[in-house]
Amino acid sequence: MADIIIIQPEIGKWDYLRTQPSLPLNLLHAATFVDKEYQIKFIDQRVDKNWQLTLKKELAKPILCVGLTSYSGKMIAHALEISEFIKEQSKVPVIWGGVHASLLPEQTLKNRYIDIVVQGEGEVTFLELARALEKGKSLKGLEGVWFKCNGEVYRNPPRSFLNLNELPEIPYHLVDVHRYMPVYRHRPSMPLQTSRGCICKCSYCINSIYRYSEWRPLTAENTIKKLKYLVSKFQVNSIYIIDDNFFVDLERVKKITQGIINENLNIEWYVQGGPDFNSAEKIGDDLLGLLEKSGCVKISCGIESGSPRIREMINKDGSLEVIGKINRKFSKYNILVYYTFMTGLPGETIIDLKRTIRFLFKLLKENKNARSWPIHAFIPYPATPLTQSLNEAGYKLPSTLEEWMEYDFDNFSFNNFSYISNGLKKILMTNLLYLAPLFVDSKFKEYELPKIIEFFALVYRPIARFRLRHLFLRFMVEKKMMSLFLKLKSKS
Repeated sequence: MADIIIIQPEIGKWDYLRTQPSLPLNLLHAATFVDKEYQIKFIDQRVDKNWQLTLKKELAKPILCVGLTSYSGKMIAHALEISEFIKEQSKVPVIWGGVHASLLPEQTLKNRYIDIVVQGEGEVTFLELARALEKGKSLKGLEGVWFKCNGEVYRNPPRSFLNLNELPEIPYHLVDVHRYMPVYRHRPSMPLQTSRGCICKCSYCINSIYRYSEWRPLTAENTIKKLKYLVSKFQVNSIYIIDDNFFVDLERVKKITQGIINENLNIEWYVQGGPDFNSAEKIGDDLLGLLEKSGCVKISCGIESGSPRIREMINKDGSLEVIGKINRKFSKYNILVYYTFMTGLPGETIIDLKRTIRFLFKLLKENKNARSWPIHAFIPYPATPLTQSLNEAGYKLPSTLEEWMEYDFDNFSFNNFSYISNGLKKILMTNLLYLAPLFVDSKFKEYELPKIIEFFALVYRPIARFRLRHLFLRFMVEKKMMSLFLKLKSKS
């Protein structure tokens, strides 16, 4: 019998673009210590199509609490759906964690379906909270906890950051791990977090608020231990590092790559976060050679804009000249470099956007291994410096949890985004900037896709390049095709 239920809500579009959902690491990390003292029932709305029946059966038993996670956007809608269902079935306390609730705990608690917020890192806080609930003790003074009592919101002091090297292995046994291995380059893969935080202070990013621009790593030795554990335990040979910035300490990176080689792990691995371009400029040929030899096959880097004026406004490190130099340096190695861009930033013009597009094509031309993610629309997520400046300038931010549901990366109505010029808004609403960059390079060869889609991507590539170069918005049948594709994937 379970003592505690933890639930992973649906995320949105990303649920259907992967071959399988990603491992729910946030919840597994939160359950690290509480799992050692309590029976945990894990429910995943993404994979359990009968989640309501499953949850109803569990709620009929004596349950201490139910925990959920969410970040800003459509995921909130799914988490609220679950929370409302819980309250219809039971009086059990509903706990929210995750980035959004941590940034806006008071606003989150104003929702009638939520009783408690775990702010920040949840490993220790969740255990202490469970103990207090079990003993019927007051939650006042419990670090990292906000709670509601008789309609009044109570705030406790924040909890200090944890030392990652002192944490035990996360409780993988709570899930069927093999249901959470998206295929990349024809290999099922698993995520691993080797550090938290980022030293950069980009004005659009939550890190300066959520983690105070602090960076806390696992040692190289502990990182190798975790890699060996995943390879041995789950027979996996593809790992993706989900750090915010993996490359802050290049000596640590060198030790990790050398350790992978020395231990003969025989894995492919790729890095979701980093490097920032100040760090990337210091990466020499010796480290690039080690990265390639150790099996590093992909690195993602955030450029965000090809306009120097916009880059300065968002406090982005590294000049375009430096980025171009780094891109050419990487071209000598068999490591894919995925670049991210955004648009719809305050004060941005169509001229700025065109500079971004020209710079994207320059990178692709100078490095055969360069790739582009979609050009995402900037979303003013809560509490970031850029969002705060918009608020001070008169832009009306959401005042309720429900209103934040519309602030999602794939929301293209932008009706509320008054700071975007009408010209840019028109382009964004066509979905061109999301769709075309998916096809301007050969990334589709690297993913597990039906041959018909690979063929379509190859045929469509010159059209996508033309559309993006010239911002050609007419006859956008691609938007309907993508909607159909996602609909079919969601049912598969």
